[in-house]
Amino acid sequence: GEGLFPPLDSPVLDALPDYADLRTPERSRITFRHLLTMTPGISWDETYVPYGDAANSSLRMRVAADPVRYVLEQPIVAPAGKVFAYSGGTTTLLAAVLGRTTGRRLDDYAREKLFAPLDISDFEWMQLWTTREPSAASGVRLRPRDLAKLGQLMLADGVWNGRPVLPKGWASQSTQPRIGADGLYYFGYQWWLGRTFERGRSYQ
Repeated sequence: GEGLFPPLDSPVLDALPDYADLRTPERSRITFRHLLTMTPGISWDETYVPYGDAANSSLRMRVAADPVRYVLEQPIVAPAGKVFAYSGGTTTLLAAVLGRTTGRRLDDYAREKLFAPLDISDFEWMQLWTTREPSAASGVRLRPRDLAKLGQLMLADGVWNGRPVLPKGWASQSTQPRIGADGLYYFGYQWWLGRTFERGRSYQ
């Protein structure tokens, strides 16, 4: 909403010039929209390999000397935008670019722009093991009442107590089904979207 983040359909690598050595035609096609929908087409498994297993992609990212490089250097296994694979790596890349464009740590930026307007002061944010940066993919710990505030914020199209916190329309855009995920579910922009079946009809 501040105009700092790159356009969603722009290539991710354009915003990460430090990793230009990893550029290939396939990786150059990965956009921020692909990261939001977890469809960059890279090899990634944190769903079927247990999180405590050394082969789990998320665990390997968390202990990597450079988590961003670890994500970017994974082999391409599908065209970008075609195949969903749940990936904390995509969230990590989004956070890395947000940090560069705002010049802020993710937790500090979230404290000012999101948590403070919602009167959320009691939170914990876990860190990546090697860089000590906030773990964007799975690091936030909130009280139930504060997590409920985030739900209400989304239901109110990003408005809290009459004050806009999110850009107008972003809540509905981000919760639109973008791709099928694991049969029963859809995935939006970093949101799981469930379905209920009743009498032959599907309800979202």
